[in-house]
Amino acid sequence: PAGMTRQVWLTFHPDDVKPGVYEGGVVVASAPGGVRFPLRMHLYPLDFPDQQSLHFGGWDYTHRPRYFDFITEESRPEFIAHLRAHLVDSPWATRTVMPRGTYDETGAMTSPPSTHLFDTWVDLWPGAAQYMVFADADHHFESLPKWTPEFNNAIKAWVTFWADHASSKGIAPEQFVLLLVDEPDEPYMDE
Repeated sequence: PAGMTRQVWLTFHPDDVKPGVYEGGVVVASAPGGVRFPLRMHLYPLDFPDQQSLHFGGWDYTHRPRYFDFITEESRPEFIAHLRAHLVDSPWATRTVMPRGTYDETGAMTSPPSTHLFDTWVDLWPGAAQYMVFADADHHFESLPKWTPEFNNAIKAWVTFWADHASSKGIAPEQFVLLLVDEPDEPYMDE
């Protein structure tokens, strides 16, 4: 709209481009005319390492084929390839990849959770630096109220199950990250 300030972001991802200075311009066209803004990119002869020590992720939730409107089952591989091309190496998933299984009244696991969604997600991101899961903890685990001995037993069984399963997939403990609470806004969330 006329009179409104706008930001324009340009992204350059120069793969297989020789180092040097590249010049061009950006033309902003409007009804009465246009303006050309010069653009210069100086590409240095440096190679970014294939594996970084600083990891990068951003709640992509690519474990679900329709989490965002633009991700579909068909576009998901292309979206993941785009993220990886921009050095995303720490994918995120919601707690749906780590179901809970079933427990008795003492908190003992009576049947293990399905690993299908977890395995499918990990297979989408082979060799990731970290696998990040938003666990979205609550005041109870299944029907067991928090901080009771039964709750503690169930949590221990659940975490042990998933730690062992991640290890069986070649994921080291330091690569497996659980975010229990995001943006706590109630006192119980701090607990």
